[in-house]
This record gives sequence, C-alpha cells and structure tokens, in this order.
Amino acid sequence: MPQFFFHFSDAGEIENDEIGVEFDSAEQAYLEAVATARSLWPELLSARRDPSRCAFEITNAEGAVLFHLPFSELFEGDREPALSRPVTIELHKRLTETHARAQLAREDVRRGITQAHASLRDITNLMAQISAYGERSAARK
Repeated sequence: MPQFFFHFSDAGEIENDEIGVEFDSAEQAYLEAVATARSLWPELLSARRDPSRCAFEITNAEGAVLFHLPFSELFEGDREPALSRPVTIELHKRLTETHARAQLAREDVRRGITQAHASLRDITNLMAQISAYGERSAARK
C-alpha cells in the first residue's frame, strides 16, 4: 500500500511527518488531508492560531510533492465548510500518534548519535594508548 506524508505548515513553520500513513490511492490521501484539516480548524482557533495560515503538503514515499492543501481553501467567505465530507477522527488520531512517534524517534536518534560520539572518543583514546605503548616497546629494544 502506498505511503503518504502529511507535512504541516503554520505561517511558514513546517512540521515534517517522518512516519507517514498508508492509503490505497493519492485521492484517498487527499480526501483524508481535507477531512483532517477541517477537524483541526476549531482546535487551531482554540489554541489562538490562525488556521487560514496553515497548510498540508502531501508527499509520496520518495518525497515528491503530490498536493499542497492550504486550509484557507476549505472554507468559503462565511466560514462554512466548502466540502461536505465528514471529519475522519481516526485519521486525526493517527496523525497525532505519528507525530508523537516521530518525536520519540528523533530523540532516540539524538541519543544514539551522542553514544556513538562517546564510543568514538573512547576508541580514539585507546588507539592513542596502544600506539604509545607500541612506541615505548620499540624504543626499549
């Protein structure tokens, strides 16, 4: 099943979706993005964020941009939904979970890199000690 990534932008600040969601088609991914954007609108307003400045950029697994969905296009002048598709709570839940998993994965990668750096320092120190020992042994002969 193809994987799609919903990168969220708010006034130019981008939160990349690093996990993605699988859908049968690009059309289904687009429709789910529309439903999710509609469901996020009241949440963004409650958080005192302007939803009309938000957008989804939907990409495929290769990173190619398939759709750009500005939230402002979803509402007409009277702020009534322009599209009548019901809100998909499940997708919103999956996107929220995906975001949380991405943050945990990012933290795990940072910890791994820190540990790798520490191991490299230890190895470098051991190599220097071995080299110094070898030089002292050769000088004694």
